Amino acid sequence: MVLQQPVRLKSHIKHESGKQKTVCVTACLTAIGVPVNGFDVTGSLQSQNYLRILNRHNFSARSRKSKMPKGLTIGACRKAIAKLDEDAVYFVVVNGSGYCHAMVLNNQGKTVVDTDPRKADKRKVHSIHAITKMK
Repeated sequence: MVLQQPVRLKSHIKHESGKQKTVCVTACLTAIGVPVNGFDVTGSLQSQNYLRILNRHNFSARSRKSKMPKGLTIGACRKAIAKLDEDAVYFVVVNGSGYCHAMVLNNQGKTVVDTDPRKADKRKVHSIHAITKMK
């Protein structure tokens, strides 16, 4: 899959409803190929709008969490992704105390998009999806 230059918002866009278009998910979606004007809100851990957005724009999102080791951190995730040998990119959501964050890894486990990079990444993975373009 050919990735595009991500759109990086200066800050989250907060709507009156309380829903948001977040910096990290917007960067991930636009890098994958979803136009920035193709969605208004990006969701939360409880309501993963980004999966519906990807589907609406002809991308397939398949969960890969069951293929990952238990207690998954980003560091361990990188090694497990490389072993999957799939032609996909991986949309990874991490969560911590009071935040969630999204990033995109390639099929070798290397970071493609991360608006909050870490040198040693021990953030816990909430979900991981293999993303491919539907034909």
